[in-house]
Amino acid sequence: MSILKECFQRHKEQTPRGNRHDIFKYYNVPNEIKFINRQEISREISEFYVKENVYRFLEEFAGQVPYTPPLSFIMKDESLTYAGINLTDSYRSTSQNGQRERDDYVGYLKVQKALADGAESVAWISPPKTHNYGFVYYFTRNPHDPSKIREHILRYDEQRGDLSVSRSIRKKMLKTDIDDPRFRTDSDFLQRPINPHPNTDLSAVMAAAGIDERQIQLSHHFVERVRAQLDPWVNLYSDAVHLGDVEVAEKLLQAIYNIAYDMHVNHTHADRLDRTSPPIDYEAIKYFSTQKRAVPTGSCPVSQNNWTNPLSFTNIIDSLLNKGTTINGINSEAQHFICPKCDFHATGPVGNVCPGCNLTKEDYVKEAAKNGVEIC
Repeated sequence: MSILKECFQRHKEQTPRGNRHDIFKYYNVPNEIKFINRQEISREISEFYVKENVYRFLEEFAGQVPYTPPLSFIMKDESLTYAGINLTDSYRSTSQNGQRERDDYVGYLKVQKALADGAESVAWISPPKTHNYGFVYYFTRNPHDPSKIREHILRYDEQRGDLSVSRSIRKKMLKTDIDDPRFRTDSDFLQRPINPHPNTDLSAVMAAAGIDERQIQLSHHFVERVRAQLDPWVNLYSDAVHLGDVEVAEKLLQAIYNIAYDMHVNHTHADRLDRTSPPIDYEAIKYFSTQKRAVPTGSCPVSQNNWTNPLSFTNIIDSLLNKGTTINGINSEAQHFICPKCDFHATGPVGNVCPGCNLTKEDYVKEAAKNGVEIC
């Protein structure tokens, strides 16, 4: 890392900034460094979350995956934790707020117990609450490290009070035609997470939630390829973050994004996954960090509806510790836009201008940066 820093200081190249294709409108490296400094967690855990945050960003922006990129948890003492925070506490606390929250708490405890008992996957169907869409929370275990749990958040369209889509999704995941009479209300689904059929993988769950099969396959290939080929680069980025070196970290992140973007544009259907990492040396970093690639609007509804990213790990930590909510609650609130200036609410994308007060995204980003608000 010191060699890289010396090279950057000598050449003084700067990553171009200041236009709509700038990734740092969506990813805040200084906030990531603050996270490392303020959390009393081990280097292993902080490194895990830094890397997962990069991969989530690459999936959503470079790969344009048609779903909210997954969240990652660590199982400790038979409880799910997020950056050292026991999630049970937040679900227990909010269970006093109403029936929906009590149902969430009951369901969450069953999800957690199933995973603690060794389940490879658990599916938790959450029917529409206040809008005409629900969620499938699909938990999977890392086969190489059983303590690592990934939660895939899959949104599906359904009219409130209908439940026909929720029932259909449940049957598809269980590979059954039987319509279980126990699943007739929102509470029935929330309080009864299921263990999908053993032959039901993530792609099958996504298909059940209505995601196009071709998009699923392309996204799966992108995710696997990025994680296989860019892990050494992401490790180097994590080292820069842990050293508190913003300049080097930003150059590495720009390079990583550009390489991942090219992977998405030049996707292949090779039967064998290429695990060859692009060489890491000064010339490669110099080249990729000074290239410009488009940074489209994020692919998932959260980034389309919000000017900040409520599902970034620093915002999740802040919400869990200071706002008295749960992971489910954070996700639910993140799905619709709330203007930070005039409190305008919208359930669909609003573009670059708030319909309520005409605040532009660019002006908000500038103000957010001044106040230390995380963009991603």
